[in-house]
Amino acid sequence: MNITLQMYKKLGVKLIQNGIKMLNIAFNVKLKTMSSGNLKSLLASKGLLKTEFPDNKYWYPSIQTMRDILEYDWIDNKKYILNRFDCSSFSEVFKSHLKEIYGINCIGVVKHSEQVNANTGKHIAWHRFNIIIVDNNGLEVYALEPQNDKVVKIELNKRLIFGDKEYKIVDIEF
Repeated sequence: MNITLQMYKKLGVKLIQNGIKMLNIAFNVKLKTMSSGNLKSLLASKGLLKTEFPDNKYWYPSIQTMRDILEYDWIDNKKYILNRFDCSSFSEVFKSHLKEIYGINCIGVVKHSEQVNANTGKHIAWHRFNIIIVDNNGLEVYALEPQNDKVVKIELNKRLIFGDKEYKIVDIEF
């Protein structure tokens, strides 16, 4: 094996490991926990009924910590490539990064949602994005578009609108 390539591999891994340590120090993330049952009840109170929970316990940050993380998050800088790095990839990578780097596993992936024109209701596409849970002197639920870091608060009986598109959630996996 080429010695230079071997050094690049080792250095690359070390840089990532040290980057994760540095991010944890910089953000000083303090997490709170809830059970999957409490998470399910919270989501149901927002009208989100079709949910899956592979874990029994979920860790979530404060709203300010999540804002800080989103400000420095680099997923939204990735290039969209249909069928290679598209909406499913953006949402899955965002969820995975927050779990790997900060231990936050209270990030949902909306596995199925219909994107429609907010004015006409006409179907545009099927779409994936994230749901985030944060503490803001009480639990709040937000939709996150990981392609541009836009967030919208989810409230019972309120349409979920990003710009000129409405997102109709079908099911979510945490």
